[in-house]
Amino acid sequence: MQFSEEQIKQLAPDDASASAGRQLANPAKWVVKCHHETALWGDCQGSGKVPYSTIVDLTQLAFKCTCPSRKFPCKHGLGLLFLFARSPEVFNHATDLAPHVEEWMGKRNARQAAKSESEAKPVDEKARQKRTDQRTQKVNDGVAELTNWLKDLVRTGIMPVPQNAYGFTQKIMARMHDAQAPGLAARLKNMSDIKFYQEGWQRELLQQMAYAYMLTSAYRKLPDLPPLWQEDIKTQIGYALTKEEVAQQGTSVEDDWWVAAVQHEQQDKLKVEKTWLWGKNTGQFALLLQYSAPGQPLAHSFLPGSAIHAELVYYPSVAPLRVLVKTARPMETNIWPNGPDNLNATLEALSTRLANQPFHRQIPVIVHQIRLIWHEQRWWLQDQAGQSLPLHQSNAACLRMMAASLGFPFDAMVLWDNGHYAVVSYWLNQHFFTT
Repeated sequence: MQFSEEQIKQLAPDDASASAGRQLANPAKWVVKCHHETALWGDCQGSGKVPYSTIVDLTQLAFKCTCPSRKFPCKHGLGLLFLFARSPEVFNHATDLAPHVEEWMGKRNARQAAKSESEAKPVDEKARQKRTDQRTQKVNDGVAELTNWLKDLVRTGIMPVPQNAYGFTQKIMARMHDAQAPGLAARLKNMSDIKFYQEGWQRELLQQMAYAYMLTSAYRKLPDLPPLWQEDIKTQIGYALTKEEVAQQGTSVEDDWWVAAVQHEQQDKLKVEKTWLWGKNTGQFALLLQYSAPGQPLAHSFLPGSAIHAELVYYPSVAPLRVLVKTARPMETNIWPNGPDNLNATLEALSTRLANQPFHRQIPVIVHQIRLIWHEQRWWLQDQAGQSLPLHQSNAACLRMMAASLGFPFDAMVLWDNGHYAVVSYWLNQHFFTT
């Protein structure tokens, strides 16, 4: 599988690692350079006597290196991939894996198999039920307290909120964490993140308050709701299904998937990676959500703009989006998706999905043949019929899009995020770009 440098850059933990990796993409720095259909490996000569041994698993994009770096992937893993992208001809083609590469990949597969086996072991049902009952009581108390807090906020008025924009949710957020309702805590954090110095903050705050109240009301009526709605509401509250439960209750879909975008966020000490996938045959989107602690690699890494053949399992929902990866392998051919060629159809699709599941925070769509324009001191997307959509995106990102497209129409993945729109990735003339 051939990668572009832009795709490899998306795997870097930071810009410094990407820059250092590019500097290592020099054949003279590698005393060993080997390529197998499932892996790359090489020895990079550093400042010490012994070269660093680096391996890249191409089937799941995993990395191993003997260097002391705590970054994943390190600059040597990135450098080996950059070198392969630039000059694949300098690699020796191997029909068999080197012993140390085969051993490492075998151990990885064994660990994954052991992990799956341990997850399938029986649990103490009595103890689990006790923990479930205790958490249910905590959540019930937390939901009741949040409901009262929202009512008090409406009763006293929201105009004083900007004076204490950071602190007005701190106590109730802490209470939601104590109540084991992290989903509610996250919604409260979104309230405190509103830009209260901008015009229109009142509308955004009231909207988020309304969603929070609707969510607490739905939770109080949970036993009366259909099973899929119960799962959706519990997910919004902060309940998490185990992988085994997802495999049993979710829907499995096998398809050729296009990796539309990979986004990184930081939540406290955890790194969060969102991988957006689009199915060629189903036309469905899928979201792979992964968390990792500092220095810990992710279970799956996919290059934006590449294609994989995978079996994904959707979490149970009235509008499924989040998935687990059951099996995945890279594809040699690429996928270039098509979407509606007018923004009205895009907005109708968004409205339909929100009507089916109003608690979505983000919804992806594909738009076809749009162009970027500057109008009334802001950036817009405009379709062929002249319909426009305002972008909530940095000026620098929009200028990069304009430079890449030269003002010509392009296709894009647009992400709706709590009422705002942003281009996450775009492509034209079979060249893929990320923002």
